[in-house]
Amino acid sequence: MTDTFPKKESSGFAVPVTGDITTVSMASADPAFEKTVLSEMEQISKFCENENNKIRKDIENAGFSCTYCGRCCQREEADNAVFLLPCEIDRIESATGMRKTDFILPLFPDFYTKDDASSVLIETKRFAEIVKSISDQIDEEGRIHTFGWMLQRDKSGRCIFLTSSSSDVVGSAESAESAESAESAESAESAGSTVSVKSAGTKRCGIYDVRPGLCQTYPFYLGENGIEDCQCEGLSRNSKTDAAMSNELTQAAMERLFAEQEDLLRTRQHVKTESETVLFNTEHGVEKAFNDLKAGFLKFIVYDSCGIHHTIIRIPESK
Repeated sequence: MTDTFPKKESSGFAVPVTGDITTVSMASADPAFEKTVLSEMEQISKFCENENNKIRKDIENAGFSCTYCGRCCQREEADNAVFLLPCEIDRIESATGMRKTDFILPLFPDFYTKDDASSVLIETKRFAEIVKSISDQIDEEGRIHTFGWMLQRDKSGRCIFLTSSSSDVVGSAESAESAESAESAESAESAGSTVSVKSAGTKRCGIYDVRPGLCQTYPFYLGENGIEDCQCEGLSRNSKTDAAMSNELTQAAMERLFAEQEDLLRTRQHVKTESETVLFNTEHGVEKAFNDLKAGFLKFIVYDSCGIHHTIIRIPESK
């Protein structure tokens, strides 16, 4: 079983903290399902092959050039949650030497709210509202069922890997030298680590070489209408996006689409298997979740492409 927190203790932490993760069901071989996955992936491969030039042209015409402002890594205007695939979690864990529970949380609606008086982003006041709004994901035991993981953020909503100090990053000179397409690149020496750092001014990504696919392609992503973009100051800075960057972003966008769609198919298979035996949105179950919240924690069942996992997050005290 995972960690349990029977009573609410004095905080000492300012953001939600993930407890131990217990995998209760692993992905198993199913020839019929694997055939379906293979067919879907072949269709996506054909789409990427057919649309490659158009995607690259659209990115070129966006006139994108990163300003290295770090705003996409902070929560200045909107929810900046970063979805993580299991393979991305493994890469970050291997490169940094951190435990995965130190940098991931179960995927959960945005729990940051803005304090108008101080303009500081705060947590905890929205948790009760969120639990109420996702009651259809809560089972009879008060466990919240969710579909994947996200990067942890600090109390101000910044990604925990965004830093303003070179002493806080992990990396190697060799890795930094391989990232020639950036406008600015630095390296930090850290024994056993292979993560390069890219920076401008005081904003640095501490895991640049193993950053998630969402970060690799930002501000672009592949949607139903082809390449689409998010709000970003780097758009339309130039008449054209640099050719090398356009190629890099095109490749990353296609790889991201491929990986996320395969993950989605496999995750849905686990959800289908589990949901057939679970009752959701019962009065008893929702009441249990609220009682857990009052005690300072929430229980989760997380589905991803690798299996089904149980965990608990501790909730910081309201301020």
